[in-house]
This record gives sequence, structure tokens and C-alpha cells, in this order.
Amino acid sequence: MPLFNKRSSMLEVQNRALIKTAKERAEQIEKLERELQTLRERAEQADKIVRELQSLREEIAQTNKVERDLQQARSDIERITLERDFYSKKASALEQESRELTESATKYSVPRSWSGN
Repeated sequence: MPLFNKRSSMLEVQNRALIKTAKERAEQIEKLERELQTLRERAEQADKIVRELQSLREEIAQTNKVERDLQQARSDIERITLERDFYSKKASALEQESRELTESATKYSVPRSWSGN
């Protein structure tokens, strides 16, 4: 029996060592799983930030397009305003000339019989 007791004692020591090692491994696994969870959460946050940045880039591109369109519209308005002013002056000059011609034509078209009798 002493051999059995010695063997039994040795197995208990080995068993305790295995249990201790298993606990240490389990703790290490839990620690690594927590770290993995933290890294997953950070990755999700990074993905969210990337999506937000992409959205911002799209908004900036749209804003730049609107700004270019606005600048083009301003240029068009300036050009059209200059054209309007030019044609307005031209129309005023033609109206004045038309009045002068009408007045002149009216002077010379009065029947002579009315002026002499």
C-alpha cells in the first residue's frame, strides 16, 4: 500500500499543479478576451469615425460644388446686369431719339391751311 499511497500522493500534487495551471490559463484567457472585446469596441468606434469622415468628405464635396455653382451664378448675374444696363441706356437713347423725331415730324406735318387762315 505504501506504493499506492506514494503514487496517490504524487497524483494529488500533479493534480493540484494542473488545477493551478488551468486556473492561471483561464485567468489569462479571460484577460485576453477582455482585451479582445476592448479592441472590437475600438474597431467599431474607428469604423464609425471612418463613416463620419466619409460623410463629411461627401458634404464638403457637395458644398464645394454649391460654391462653384454660386460663383458661376454671381458671374452670370454680373454679366447680365452689365448687359441690362447697356441695353437700358440704348433703349433710353432710342426713345429720346424717337421723341425728337416725332416732335420734328409733328412740326413739319401741320397743314399749311391751318397756319395761314
